[in-house]
Amino acid sequence: MPHMNLTTRYEDLSTERGVQFRFRCDACGRGYETQLQTFTTRHVPDLLHGAAGLFGAIWDAGDSTRHIHHHGGHVHDEALAMALAEARANFQHCTGCGRWVCSRLCWDLAAGLCKECARP
Repeated sequence: MPHMNLTTRYEDLSTERGVQFRFRCDACGRGYETQLQTFTTRHVPDLLHGAAGLFGAIWDAGDSTRHIHHHGGHVHDEALAMALAEARANFQHCTGCGRWVCSRLCWDLAAGLCKECARP
């Protein structure tokens, strides 16, 4: 599993269609959802084994993560690495507090710190 250095709060939104993640700002909690990475046809039989009864329903995040790791962990790990790279453009790392915060609302560009650390 790639080192999770973007944010401590993320959700696995994976479904039978593919892998997707939501990363949350450590300050305000707002989320950024990455693009859905659809499974290729060679991954589908292994990843969906035993899940035929779900027919389009969204899996519980924990169940889908366990299922994907068990049957295709490398696919999931690669997808997480790609999602981290995609999401990183929307977050900044504050050297003052160590949190990953959203660039749009919680980052003070002039100070180069999150808004909480930038306050006098």
